Amino acid sequence: MDKETRWIFKTQREIQEETGLSRYEQEGARRELKKRGYLEEIYKGIPRKVNYRINWDKFNSGWDEWINDQ
Repeated sequence: MDKETRWIFKTQREIQEETGLSRYEQEGARRELKKRGYLEEIYKGIPRKVNYRINWDKFNSGWDEWINDQ
C-alpha cells in the first residue's frame, strides 16, 4: 500500500465521539504519541486540516519490546 494513502483525517468532535477524550486530552495524547514517535501529523487542504498516520514500524517495535518485557 502506498504510504500516502495511510493518512487519515478526523475532526476533534469525531475523535471525542469515538474515544471519549476531550479536546485537551486529545492534545495531550497526540503530543505524547508524537514525542514517542508513534504518530505523525501533517496539514493538508484549504482550509488546513490536520491529517494523521501511525508509524507502524515504531508501533510494532514498541509492541515487541513490551511483550518481551512481560
